[in-house]
Amino acid sequence: MTDRPTRITASSGEDYLIVSAHRVERWSAAAAFEHVMAALGESTGGDAMRTLAVESLGFAGDPSDDAAVARCVAESIADGRFVPVVIDEPTPAMRPVLHRPDPWSTAVPISSLAPSAEPEFAWLSIELLDHLGSPFSGVDVTLVHCDGRRDRVVLDRAGRYISRTVSYPGPTRVELPARLESPPRSPQGLAMDGFQRNSGDIEVVSKSPGPIVIGALDRHHRIIVVPDTRAACVRLVGMLFELNKTFLLPGALEGIRLLPRMYERFPGAGVLVVGHTDRTGKRFRNDSLSLERAESVVAYMTDDVEAWLSFYGEEMDASRRWGRAEDLAMLASLPRNATPYYSEDHAEHSVDAATRRFQEAHGLTVDGDCGPVTRRALVAEYMALDGTTLPLEIDAVAHGCGEHFPAIPSDDEVESLENRRVEIFFFEDGIDPQPGAENSTAESLDYAAWRAAVREERTFRPGATGHGRVIVETDYDVGYAQFHGLVVELRSEDHAYVRRIDPRHTPQYLGRTLAFEFTDVPKASFLTCVAMTDGGDEDVLFEDLPFWELSAQHRSGGDVSDPFAVDPDADDEDGEEGALE
Repeated sequence: MTDRPTRITASSGEDYLIVSAHRVERWSAAAAFEHVMAALGESTGGDAMRTLAVESLGFAGDPSDDAAVARCVAESIADGRFVPVVIDEPTPAMRPVLHRPDPWSTAVPISSLAPSAEPEFAWLSIELLDHLGSPFSGVDVTLVHCDGRRDRVVLDRAGRYISRTVSYPGPTRVELPARLESPPRSPQGLAMDGFQRNSGDIEVVSKSPGPIVIGALDRHHRIIVVPDTRAACVRLVGMLFELNKTFLLPGALEGIRLLPRMYERFPGAGVLVVGHTDRTGKRFRNDSLSLERAESVVAYMTDDVEAWLSFYGEEMDASRRWGRAEDLAMLASLPRNATPYYSEDHAEHSVDAATRRFQEAHGLTVDGDCGPVTRRALVAEYMALDGTTLPLEIDAVAHGCGEHFPAIPSDDEVESLENRRVEIFFFEDGIDPQPGAENSTAESLDYAAWRAAVREERTFRPGATGHGRVIVETDYDVGYAQFHGLVVELRSEDHAYVRRIDPRHTPQYLGRTLAFEFTDVPKASFLTCVAMTDGGDEDVLFEDLPFWELSAQHRSGGDVSDPFAVDPDADDEDGEEGALE
Protein backbone atom coordinates (compact mmCIF):
# COMPACT_ATOMS: atom_id res chain seq x y z
CA MET A 1 0.00 0.00 0.00
CA THR A 2 2.48 2.53 -1.24
CA ASP A 3 0.13 4.87 -3.04
CA ARG A 4 -3.33 5.30 -1.63
CA PRO A 5 -5.74 3.13 0.36
CA THR A 6 -8.35 1.16 -1.58
CA ARG A 7 -11.50 3.20 -1.97
CA ILE A 8 -15.05 1.84 -2.29
CA THR A 9 -18.41 3.49 -2.66
CA ALA A 10 -21.31 2.12 -0.62
CA SER A 11 -24.90 1.90 -1.91
CA SER A 12 -25.65 4.92 0.25
CA GLY A 13 -23.23 6.89 -1.88
CA GLU A 14 -20.63 7.33 0.86
CA ASP A 15 -16.97 6.64 0.11
CA TYR A 16 -14.94 4.36 2.40
CA LEU A 17 -11.23 3.56 2.62
CA ILE A 18 -10.06 0.03 3.27
CA VAL A 19 -6.81 -0.07 5.22
CA SER A 20 -4.88 -2.70 7.12
CA ALA A 21 -5.94 -2.93 10.73
CA HIS A 22 -2.41 -2.37 12.01
CA ARG A 23 -2.44 1.06 10.36
CA VAL A 24 -5.31 2.24 12.60
CA GLU A 25 -4.01 3.98 15.73
CA ARG A 26 -5.60 4.93 19.03
CA TRP A 27 -4.65 8.31 20.41
CA SER A 28 -5.26 9.68 23.82
CA ALA A 29 -6.82 13.11 24.10
CA ALA A 30 -3.39 14.56 24.89
CA ALA A 31 -1.70 12.94 21.87
CA ALA A 32 -4.59 13.95 19.59
CA PHE A 33 -4.41 17.54 20.87
CA GLU A 34 -0.71 17.69 20.00
CA HIS A 35 -1.25 16.40 16.46
CA VAL A 36 -4.25 18.66 15.79
CA MET A 37 -2.39 21.73 17.06
CA ALA A 38 0.39 20.92 14.58
CA ALA A 39 -2.13 20.60 11.73
CA LEU A 40 -3.77 23.88 12.67
CA GLY A 41 -0.44 25.57 12.07
CA GLU A 42 -0.54 24.58 8.40
CA SER A 43 -2.53 26.52 5.82
CA THR A 44 -4.40 23.65 4.14
CA GLY A 45 -4.67 21.36 7.15
CA GLY A 46 -5.67 24.19 9.47
CA ASP A 47 -8.60 25.32 7.34
CA ALA A 48 -9.87 21.75 6.92
CA MET A 49 -9.59 21.14 10.67
CA ARG A 50 -11.59 24.25 11.51
CA THR A 51 -14.24 23.28 8.95
CA LEU A 52 -14.42 19.81 10.48
CA ALA A 53 -14.86 21.26 14.00
CA VAL A 54 -17.60 23.69 12.99
CA GLU A 55 -19.60 21.62 10.48
CA SER A 56 -19.16 18.08 11.79
CA LEU A 57 -18.62 18.54 15.51
CA GLY A 58 -20.82 21.57 16.19
CA PHE A 59 -17.98 23.72 17.49
CA ALA A 60 -19.55 27.03 18.55
CA GLY A 61 -16.44 28.85 19.68
CA ASP A 62 -14.05 31.14 17.91
CA PRO A 63 -12.51 29.26 14.90
CA SER A 64 -9.37 31.33 15.25
CA ASP A 65 -8.81 29.98 18.77
CA ASP A 66 -6.51 27.08 17.84
CA ALA A 67 -6.44 25.62 21.32
CA ALA A 68 -10.25 25.49 21.59
CA VAL A 69 -10.56 23.91 18.11
CA ALA A 70 -7.84 21.41 18.93
CA ARG A 71 -9.56 20.37 22.18
CA CYS A 72 -12.86 19.84 20.36
CA VAL A 73 -11.32 17.64 17.64
CA ALA A 74 -9.00 15.83 20.08
CA GLU A 75 -11.95 14.78 22.25
CA SER A 76 -13.70 13.35 19.17
CA ILE A 77 -10.59 11.37 18.31
CA ALA A 78 -10.11 10.16 21.88
CA ASP A 79 -13.70 8.87 22.16
CA GLY A 80 -13.48 7.06 18.79
CA ARG A 81 -15.67 9.22 16.57
CA PHE A 82 -12.67 9.76 14.30
CA VAL A 83 -9.90 7.25 13.68
CA PRO A 84 -6.27 8.13 12.88
CA VAL A 85 -4.87 6.02 10.01
CA VAL A 86 -1.16 5.69 9.13
CA ILE A 87 -0.27 6.32 5.45
CA ASP A 88 2.98 4.90 4.04
CA GLU A 89 3.98 7.87 1.91
CA PRO A 90 2.06 10.89 3.03
CA THR A 91 2.25 13.92 0.88
CA PRO A 92 3.82 17.03 2.37
CA ALA A 93 1.85 18.51 5.22
CA MET A 94 -0.52 15.53 5.27
CA ARG A 95 -1.90 14.43 8.66
CA PRO A 96 -3.61 11.08 9.23
CA VAL A 97 -6.92 12.56 10.43
CA LEU A 98 -7.11 15.55 8.08
CA HIS A 99 -9.82 15.89 5.45
CA ARG A 100 -7.84 16.38 2.25
CA PRO A 101 -8.86 16.68 -1.39
CA ASP A 102 -9.91 13.42 -3.01
CA PRO A 103 -9.84 10.71 -1.79
CA TRP A 104 -9.84 12.02 1.82
CA SER A 105 -12.49 14.70 1.42
CA THR A 106 -15.33 12.16 1.46
CA ALA A 107 -13.56 9.19 3.02
CA VAL A 108 -14.63 7.62 6.30
CA PRO A 109 -13.24 4.52 8.10
CA ILE A 110 -14.54 1.14 6.99
CA SER A 111 -15.38 0.44 10.63
CA SER A 112 -18.28 2.85 10.34
CA LEU A 113 -20.10 0.25 8.21
CA ALA A 114 -20.83 -1.63 11.45
CA PRO A 115 -23.54 -0.30 13.79
CA SER A 116 -22.05 1.93 16.46
CA ALA A 117 -21.93 0.22 19.86
CA GLU A 118 -23.71 2.04 22.64
CA PRO A 119 -21.72 2.21 25.92
CA GLU A 120 -22.96 -0.21 28.61
CA PHE A 121 -23.79 1.16 32.05
CA ALA A 122 -24.83 -0.40 35.35
CA TRP A 123 -26.16 1.16 38.55
CA LEU A 124 -24.55 1.18 41.96
CA SER A 125 -25.88 2.30 45.33
CA ILE A 126 -23.65 3.01 48.31
CA GLU A 127 -24.51 3.88 51.91
CA LEU A 128 -21.96 5.11 54.46
CA LEU A 129 -22.79 4.63 58.17
CA ASP A 130 -20.86 4.53 61.39
CA HIS A 131 -20.87 1.46 63.63
CA LEU A 132 -23.99 2.75 65.42
CA GLY A 133 -26.00 3.31 62.24
CA SER A 134 -25.56 7.09 62.04
CA PRO A 135 -25.16 8.30 58.42
CA PHE A 136 -22.20 10.28 57.09
CA SER A 137 -24.23 12.96 55.36
CA GLY A 138 -22.62 15.54 53.08
CA VAL A 139 -19.38 13.57 52.71
CA ASP A 140 -17.50 13.81 49.40
CA VAL A 141 -16.86 10.42 47.79
CA THR A 142 -15.12 9.67 44.48
CA LEU A 143 -16.25 6.83 42.20
CA VAL A 144 -13.50 5.63 39.86
CA HIS A 145 -14.95 3.57 36.98
CA CYS A 146 -13.25 0.82 35.04
CA ASP A 147 -13.01 3.06 31.96
CA GLY A 148 -11.03 5.63 33.94
CA ARG A 149 -13.87 8.09 34.57
CA ARG A 150 -13.91 9.73 37.99
CA ASP A 151 -17.16 10.98 39.49
CA ARG A 152 -16.99 13.11 42.61
CA VAL A 153 -20.30 12.79 44.44
CA VAL A 154 -21.79 14.00 47.73
CA LEU A 155 -23.72 11.66 50.03
CA ASP A 156 -27.26 12.72 50.90
CA ARG A 157 -28.73 13.21 54.39
CA ALA A 158 -29.10 9.46 54.80
CA GLY A 159 -25.47 8.88 53.82
CA ARG A 160 -26.44 7.41 50.41
CA TYR A 161 -25.73 7.93 46.72
CA ILE A 162 -27.04 6.09 43.66
CA SER A 163 -25.10 6.19 40.39
CA ARG A 164 -26.78 4.95 37.20
CA THR A 165 -23.76 5.49 34.92
CA VAL A 166 -21.32 2.97 36.36
CA SER A 167 -19.17 1.55 33.57
CA TYR A 168 -19.91 -2.08 32.86
CA PRO A 169 -18.65 -4.67 33.75
CA GLY A 170 -16.73 -3.01 36.58
CA PRO A 171 -15.16 -3.07 39.05
CA THR A 172 -15.69 0.40 40.54
CA ARG A 173 -13.40 1.90 43.16
CA VAL A 174 -14.90 4.00 45.96
CA GLU A 175 -12.45 6.52 47.39
CA LEU A 176 -13.35 7.88 50.84
CA PRO A 177 -11.82 10.85 52.70
CA ALA A 178 -8.50 10.18 54.41
CA ARG A 179 -10.21 10.46 57.82
CA LEU A 180 -13.88 10.13 58.67
CA GLU A 181 -14.91 12.10 61.72
CA SER A 182 -17.79 10.82 63.80
CA PRO A 183 -21.23 11.96 62.55
CA PRO A 184 -23.12 14.48 64.70
CA ARG A 185 -24.63 12.99 67.86
CA SER A 186 -27.81 15.02 68.14
CA PRO A 187 -31.36 13.74 68.61
CA GLN A 188 -32.30 15.54 65.39
CA GLY A 189 -29.70 13.64 63.36
CA LEU A 190 -30.68 10.52 61.52
CA ALA A 191 -29.83 7.17 63.06
CA MET A 192 -31.13 3.66 62.53
CA ASP A 193 -33.35 2.34 65.30
CA GLY A 194 -32.34 -1.19 66.21
CA PHE A 195 -29.30 -0.97 63.93
CA GLN A 196 -27.79 -4.36 63.19
CA ARG A 197 -24.76 -5.39 61.20
CA ASN A 198 -25.18 -7.61 58.14
CA SER A 199 -22.83 -10.23 56.78
CA GLY A 200 -22.55 -8.33 53.50
CA ASP A 201 -21.47 -5.04 55.09
CA ILE A 202 -18.12 -3.62 54.01
CA GLU A 203 -16.11 -2.56 57.06
CA VAL A 204 -13.51 0.21 57.10
CA VAL A 205 -11.76 2.04 59.94
CA SER A 206 -12.33 5.72 60.53
CA LYS A 207 -8.76 7.01 60.54
CA SER A 208 -7.50 5.40 57.33
CA PRO A 209 -10.46 3.98 55.38
CA GLY A 210 -8.57 3.63 52.09
CA PRO A 211 -10.20 2.79 48.74
CA ILE A 212 -12.88 0.13 48.42
CA VAL A 213 -13.10 -1.98 45.24
CA ILE A 214 -16.65 -3.06 44.43
CA GLY A 215 -17.03 -5.77 41.84
CA ALA A 216 -20.74 -6.55 42.13
CA LEU A 217 -22.79 -3.94 40.26
CA ASP A 218 -26.56 -3.44 40.04
CA ARG A 219 -26.95 -3.70 43.80
CA HIS A 220 -26.74 -1.74 47.09
CA HIS A 221 -23.58 -1.77 49.18
CA ARG A 222 -23.49 -0.67 52.82
CA ILE A 223 -20.14 0.60 54.10
CA ILE A 224 -19.70 0.62 57.89
CA VAL A 225 -17.08 2.88 59.43
CA VAL A 226 -15.81 1.37 62.67
CA PRO A 227 -13.79 3.45 65.13
CA ASP A 228 -10.15 2.65 65.58
CA THR A 229 -10.36 4.60 68.82
CA ARG A 230 -8.94 2.44 71.58
CA ALA A 231 -9.84 2.85 75.21
CA ALA A 232 -9.55 1.06 78.51
CA CYS A 233 -12.19 1.28 81.21
CA VAL A 234 -12.25 0.88 84.98
CA ARG A 235 -15.73 0.21 86.34
CA LEU A 236 -16.47 1.00 89.99
CA VAL A 237 -19.73 -0.73 90.83
CA GLY A 238 -21.98 -0.86 93.88
CA MET A 239 -21.70 0.88 97.24
CA LEU A 240 -19.45 3.74 96.16
CA PHE A 241 -21.39 6.66 97.63
CA GLU A 242 -23.81 7.51 100.37
CA LEU A 243 -27.48 7.28 99.41
CA ASN A 244 -28.36 10.21 97.10
CA LYS A 245 -25.01 11.86 97.85
CA THR A 246 -21.61 12.24 96.21
CA PHE A 247 -19.26 11.36 99.08
CA LEU A 248 -16.90 8.52 98.14
CA LEU A 249 -17.18 5.89 100.85
CA PRO A 250 -13.94 4.43 102.27
CA GLY A 251 -14.66 1.07 100.67
CA ALA A 252 -14.63 2.65 97.21
CA LEU A 253 -11.17 4.16 97.56
CA GLU A 254 -9.40 0.89 96.87
CA GLY A 255 -10.98 0.88 93.43
CA ILE A 256 -9.66 4.39 92.78
CA ARG A 257 -6.18 2.92 93.09
CA LEU A 258 -6.76 1.11 89.81
CA LEU A 259 -6.85 4.42 87.95
CA PRO A 260 -3.19 5.54 88.16
CA ARG A 261 -2.11 2.01 87.31
CA MET A 262 -4.26 2.07 84.22
CA TYR A 263 -2.96 5.49 83.27
CA GLU A 264 0.61 4.18 83.46
CA ARG A 265 -0.32 1.76 80.70
CA PHE A 266 -1.94 4.52 78.59
CA PRO A 267 0.28 7.61 79.14
CA GLY A 268 -1.17 10.76 77.67
CA ALA A 269 -4.65 9.24 77.45
CA GLY A 270 -7.78 11.34 77.55
CA VAL A 271 -9.69 10.56 80.76
CA LEU A 272 -13.48 10.59 80.86
CA VAL A 273 -15.36 9.86 84.11
CA VAL A 274 -19.01 8.85 83.60
CA GLY A 275 -21.49 8.59 86.47
CA HIS A 276 -24.63 6.40 86.46
CA THR A 277 -27.56 5.89 88.83
CA ASP A 278 -30.30 3.31 89.18
CA ARG A 279 -33.97 4.15 88.49
CA THR A 280 -34.97 5.15 92.01
CA GLY A 281 -35.90 8.81 92.37
CA LYS A 282 -36.80 11.44 89.83
CA ARG A 283 -35.10 11.28 86.46
CA PHE A 284 -33.93 14.88 86.49
CA ARG A 285 -32.45 14.41 89.96
CA ASN A 286 -30.61 11.33 88.80
CA ASP A 287 -29.16 13.30 85.88
CA SER A 288 -27.61 15.87 88.21
CA LEU A 289 -26.60 13.24 90.79
CA SER A 290 -24.72 11.16 88.22
CA LEU A 291 -22.78 14.23 87.05
CA GLU A 292 -21.95 15.33 90.61
CA ARG A 293 -20.69 11.83 91.45
CA ALA A 294 -18.45 11.87 88.38
CA GLU A 295 -17.16 15.29 89.46
CA SER A 296 -16.52 13.92 92.95
CA VAL A 297 -14.39 11.10 91.54
CA VAL A 298 -12.46 13.52 89.31
CA ALA A 299 -11.78 15.73 92.32
CA TYR A 300 -10.59 12.78 94.41
CA MET A 301 -8.20 11.40 91.83
CA THR A 302 -6.73 14.86 91.19
CA ASP A 303 -6.51 15.77 94.92
CA ASP A 304 -8.81 18.76 94.39
CA VAL A 305 -9.59 19.58 98.01
CA GLU A 306 -11.48 22.76 97.13
CA ALA A 307 -13.90 20.85 94.89
CA TRP A 308 -14.80 18.52 97.77
CA LEU A 309 -15.16 21.37 100.23
CA SER A 310 -17.74 22.90 97.89
CA PHE A 311 -20.06 19.98 98.67
CA TYR A 312 -20.28 21.37 102.23
CA GLY A 313 -21.45 24.73 100.90
CA GLU A 314 -24.77 26.36 101.73
CA GLU A 315 -25.58 26.58 98.01
CA MET A 316 -25.88 22.79 97.87
CA ASP A 317 -29.32 21.23 98.14
CA ALA A 318 -29.91 20.28 101.76
CA SER A 319 -30.45 16.63 100.87
CA ARG A 320 -27.05 16.46 99.19
CA ARG A 321 -25.01 18.77 101.37
CA TRP A 322 -22.12 17.18 103.21
CA GLY A 323 -21.75 17.58 106.94
CA ARG A 324 -21.13 15.70 110.16
CA ALA A 325 -21.84 12.28 108.58
CA GLU A 326 -19.07 12.73 106.03
CA ASP A 327 -16.66 14.02 108.68
CA LEU A 328 -17.37 10.92 110.74
CA ALA A 329 -16.81 8.59 107.79
CA MET A 330 -13.36 10.09 107.20
CA LEU A 331 -12.44 10.06 110.88
CA ALA A 332 -13.45 6.38 111.06
CA SER A 333 -11.10 5.44 108.20
CA LEU A 334 -8.03 7.54 109.13
CA PRO A 335 -5.15 7.20 109.72
CA ARG A 336 -4.08 4.43 107.37
CA ASN A 337 -2.84 1.19 108.92
CA ALA A 338 -3.51 2.40 112.47
CA THR A 339 -6.36 2.69 114.93
CA PRO A 340 -8.84 5.15 113.40
CA TYR A 341 -9.45 8.48 115.09
CA TYR A 342 -13.07 7.40 115.56
CA SER A 343 -12.98 3.89 117.04
CA GLU A 344 -14.36 1.99 120.00
CA ASP A 345 -10.77 1.04 120.85
CA HIS A 346 -10.28 4.53 122.30
CA ALA A 347 -11.26 5.22 125.89
CA GLU A 348 -13.33 8.19 124.81
CA HIS A 349 -15.45 7.16 121.82
CA SER A 350 -17.24 10.17 120.36
CA VAL A 351 -17.11 12.39 117.29
CA ASP A 352 -15.75 15.31 119.29
CA ALA A 353 -13.03 13.16 120.81
CA ALA A 354 -12.11 11.77 117.36
CA THR A 355 -11.91 15.33 116.03
CA ARG A 356 -9.60 16.34 118.89
CA ARG A 357 -7.34 13.35 118.20
CA PHE A 358 -7.16 14.35 114.50
CA GLN A 359 -6.43 17.99 115.37
CA GLU A 360 -3.69 17.02 117.80
CA ALA A 361 -2.06 14.72 115.23
CA HIS A 362 -1.97 17.54 112.66
CA GLY A 363 -0.88 20.39 114.90
CA LEU A 364 -4.23 22.18 114.72
CA THR A 365 -6.12 24.01 117.41
CA VAL A 366 -7.59 21.26 119.58
CA ASP A 367 -11.19 22.20 120.25
CA GLY A 368 -13.18 19.21 118.96
CA ASP A 369 -14.91 21.40 116.36
CA CYS A 370 -14.61 20.25 112.76
CA GLY A 371 -14.47 23.79 111.37
CA PRO A 372 -13.15 24.95 107.97
CA VAL A 373 -9.45 24.55 108.84
CA THR A 374 -9.86 21.11 110.40
CA ARG A 375 -12.17 19.99 107.61
CA ARG A 376 -9.69 21.07 104.93
CA ALA A 377 -6.94 19.03 106.58
CA LEU A 378 -9.30 16.06 106.99
CA VAL A 379 -10.28 16.04 103.31
CA ALA A 380 -6.63 16.41 102.26
CA GLU A 381 -5.61 13.36 104.31
CA TYR A 382 -8.58 11.37 103.04
CA MET A 383 -7.44 12.14 99.50
CA ALA A 384 -3.83 11.22 100.30
CA LEU A 385 -4.23 7.46 100.00
CA ASP A 386 -1.08 6.25 98.28
CA GLY A 387 -1.50 5.46 94.62
CA THR A 388 -4.84 7.19 94.03
CA THR A 389 -3.65 10.39 92.35
CA LEU A 390 -3.36 10.89 88.59
CA PRO A 391 -0.50 12.99 87.15
CA LEU A 392 -0.96 16.74 87.42
CA GLU A 393 -1.15 17.22 83.65
CA ILE A 394 -4.33 15.17 83.43
CA ASP A 395 -7.46 17.12 82.56
CA ALA A 396 -10.18 14.61 83.33
CA VAL A 397 -13.71 15.28 82.05
CA ALA A 398 -16.78 14.50 84.18
CA HIS A 399 -20.03 13.41 82.54
CA GLY A 400 -23.38 12.18 83.80
CA CYS A 401 -25.62 9.58 82.19
CA GLY A 402 -28.26 9.46 84.90
CA GLU A 403 -30.41 6.34 84.71
CA HIS A 404 -30.42 6.16 80.91
CA PHE A 405 -27.90 3.39 80.23
CA PRO A 406 -28.33 0.65 82.85
CA ALA A 407 -25.86 -2.19 83.07
CA ILE A 408 -28.80 -4.52 83.71
CA PRO A 409 -32.49 -3.83 82.96
CA SER A 410 -34.60 -2.75 85.90
CA ASP A 411 -38.00 -1.22 86.60
CA ASP A 412 -38.69 2.23 88.00
CA GLU A 413 -38.11 2.64 91.73
CA VAL A 414 -36.15 -0.63 91.90
CA GLU A 415 -32.76 -0.35 93.59
CA SER A 416 -29.85 -1.83 91.65
CA LEU A 417 -26.28 -1.74 92.92
CA GLU A 418 -25.07 -2.96 89.53
CA ASN A 419 -26.48 0.16 87.87
CA ARG A 420 -25.04 2.51 90.51
CA ARG A 421 -21.63 2.80 89.00
CA VAL A 422 -18.87 5.09 87.79
CA GLU A 423 -16.92 4.26 84.65
CA ILE A 424 -13.53 5.81 83.97
CA PHE A 425 -12.46 5.66 80.31
CA PHE A 426 -8.85 6.08 79.18
CA PHE A 427 -8.74 7.00 75.48
CA GLU A 428 -5.37 6.47 73.80
CA ASP A 429 -5.74 9.37 71.35
CA GLY A 430 -8.08 11.66 73.27
CA ILE A 431 -11.76 11.35 74.12
CA ASP A 432 -13.72 10.42 70.99
CA PRO A 433 -16.43 11.47 70.57
CA GLN A 434 -16.26 14.46 72.86
CA PRO A 435 -19.37 14.80 75.07
CA GLY A 436 -21.88 17.14 73.52
CA ALA A 437 -23.07 18.29 76.94
CA GLU A 438 -22.48 17.63 80.65
CA ASN A 439 -25.27 15.04 80.65
CA SER A 440 -26.39 12.47 78.11
CA THR A 441 -30.04 12.07 77.22
CA ALA A 442 -31.66 8.71 76.58
CA GLU A 443 -31.33 9.32 72.82
CA SER A 444 -27.62 10.17 72.94
CA LEU A 445 -25.27 7.93 70.97
CA ASP A 446 -22.08 9.07 72.71
CA TYR A 447 -22.11 6.47 75.47
CA ALA A 448 -22.52 3.59 73.03
CA ALA A 449 -19.53 4.92 71.05
CA TRP A 450 -17.40 5.10 74.20
CA ARG A 451 -18.29 1.55 75.14
CA ALA A 452 -17.54 0.33 71.62
CA ALA A 453 -14.01 1.73 71.88
CA VAL A 454 -13.17 -0.28 75.02
CA ARG A 455 -10.51 -2.92 74.43
CA GLU A 456 -9.72 -3.66 78.08
CA GLU A 457 -11.91 -3.42 81.15
CA ARG A 458 -11.47 -3.91 84.88
CA THR A 459 -14.24 -3.98 87.46
CA PHE A 460 -14.08 -3.26 91.19
CA ARG A 461 -16.96 -3.83 93.60
CA PRO A 462 -16.46 -2.45 97.11
CA GLY A 463 -17.10 -4.95 99.85
CA ALA A 464 -16.69 -7.99 97.59
CA THR A 465 -16.61 -11.16 99.68
CA GLY A 466 -15.11 -13.49 97.11
CA HIS A 467 -11.85 -15.27 97.87
CA GLY A 468 -9.27 -16.92 95.69
CA ARG A 469 -5.83 -18.45 95.56
CA VAL A 470 -2.47 -16.83 94.84
CA ILE A 471 0.74 -18.73 94.14
CA VAL A 472 3.97 -16.82 94.70
CA GLU A 473 7.01 -18.19 92.89
CA THR A 474 10.43 -17.41 94.39
CA ASP A 475 14.09 -17.93 93.59
CA TYR A 476 14.74 -19.62 96.94
CA ASP A 477 15.64 -23.31 97.01
CA VAL A 478 14.94 -25.78 99.76
CA GLY A 479 18.47 -25.69 101.17
CA TYR A 480 18.41 -21.90 101.58
CA ALA A 481 14.99 -22.04 103.24
CA GLN A 482 16.07 -24.67 105.76
CA PHE A 483 19.42 -23.06 106.60
CA HIS A 484 18.11 -19.50 107.04
CA GLY A 485 14.68 -20.33 108.47
CA LEU A 486 12.81 -18.74 105.56
CA VAL A 487 9.21 -17.65 106.12
CA VAL A 488 7.03 -15.95 103.47
CA GLU A 489 4.20 -13.63 104.52
CA LEU A 490 1.29 -12.36 102.40
CA ARG A 491 -0.82 -9.55 103.83
CA SER A 492 -3.51 -7.16 102.68
CA GLU A 493 -3.02 -3.43 103.03
CA ASP A 494 -5.46 -3.16 105.93
CA HIS A 495 -3.90 -6.24 107.58
CA ALA A 496 -7.29 -7.93 107.66
CA TYR A 497 -5.61 -10.80 105.84
CA VAL A 498 -2.18 -11.96 107.06
CA ARG A 499 -0.81 -15.41 106.29
CA ARG A 500 2.66 -16.85 106.88
CA ILE A 501 4.03 -20.02 105.37
CA ASP A 502 7.09 -21.83 106.77
CA PRO A 503 8.26 -24.34 104.14
CA ARG A 504 9.85 -26.44 106.89
CA HIS A 505 6.38 -27.22 108.19
CA THR A 506 4.33 -26.81 105.00
CA PRO A 507 6.43 -27.96 102.01
CA GLN A 508 6.04 -25.78 98.93
CA TYR A 509 7.78 -26.85 95.74
CA LEU A 510 8.02 -25.75 92.12
CA GLY A 511 10.84 -27.54 90.31
CA ARG A 512 14.13 -26.66 91.98
CA THR A 513 12.79 -23.49 93.64
CA LEU A 514 10.02 -22.85 96.13
CA ALA A 515 6.51 -21.67 95.38
CA PHE A 516 4.12 -20.63 98.13
CA GLU A 517 0.39 -21.19 97.81
CA PHE A 518 -1.95 -18.85 99.71
CA THR A 519 -5.65 -19.65 99.93
CA ASP A 520 -8.74 -17.70 101.03
CA VAL A 521 -7.19 -14.47 99.74
CA PRO A 522 -9.79 -11.65 99.55
CA LYS A 523 -10.32 -10.71 95.93
CA ALA A 524 -11.05 -7.09 96.76
CA SER A 525 -7.64 -6.46 98.30
CA PHE A 526 -4.20 -5.05 97.58
CA LEU A 527 -1.44 -7.38 98.73
CA THR A 528 2.18 -7.25 99.87
CA CYS A 529 4.47 -10.29 100.09
CA VAL A 530 7.65 -10.39 102.19
CA ALA A 531 10.26 -13.14 102.63
CA MET A 532 11.84 -13.15 106.12
CA THR A 533 14.71 -15.13 107.69
CA ASP A 534 15.65 -16.06 111.25
CA GLY A 535 18.43 -13.50 111.02
CA GLY A 536 15.97 -10.62 110.57
CA ASP A 537 16.57 -10.12 106.84
CA GLU A 538 13.52 -9.14 104.79
CA ASP A 539 13.02 -9.27 101.02
CA VAL A 540 9.90 -7.58 99.64
CA LEU A 541 8.81 -9.82 96.78
CA PHE A 542 6.04 -7.46 95.69
CA GLU A 543 4.17 -4.62 97.32
CA ASP A 544 0.65 -3.26 97.11
CA LEU A 545 -0.55 -5.25 94.10
CA PRO A 546 -4.27 -5.93 93.56
CA PHE A 547 -5.51 -9.50 93.73
CA TRP A 548 -6.63 -9.50 90.09
CA GLU A 549 -3.10 -8.66 88.95
CA LEU A 550 -1.58 -11.46 90.98
CA SER A 551 -4.19 -14.00 89.94
CA ALA A 552 -3.58 -13.20 86.26
CA GLN A 553 0.17 -13.82 86.32
CA HIS A 554 1.63 -16.66 84.25
CA ARG A 555 -1.68 -17.80 82.82
CA SER A 556 -2.63 -18.25 79.22
CA GLY A 557 -5.31 -15.95 77.82
CA GLY A 558 -7.68 -18.86 77.31
CA ASP A 559 -7.74 -19.60 81.02
CA VAL A 560 -9.08 -16.24 82.12
CA SER A 561 -12.26 -14.79 80.70
CA ASP A 562 -11.96 -11.56 82.70
CA PRO A 563 -9.09 -11.60 85.18
CA PHE A 564 -9.85 -8.04 86.25
CA ALA A 565 -13.45 -8.48 87.38
CA VAL A 566 -14.11 -8.93 91.08
CA ASP A 567 -17.16 -11.15 91.31
CA PRO A 568 -19.06 -10.58 94.56
CA ASP A 569 -20.97 -13.83 94.21
CA ALA A 570 -18.04 -16.11 93.55
CA ASP A 571 -16.33 -17.95 96.37
CA ASP A 572 -15.23 -21.08 94.55
CA GLU A 573 -13.77 -24.01 96.35
CA ASP A 574 -10.70 -23.91 94.17
CA GLY A 575 -10.68 -20.12 93.90
CA GLU A 576 -8.52 -18.32 91.38
CA GLU A 577 -4.91 -19.24 91.14
CA GLY A 578 -1.86 -17.72 89.62
CA ALA A 579 1.76 -17.04 90.33
CA LEU A 580 4.18 -14.19 90.61
CA GLU A 581 7.91 -14.27 90.22
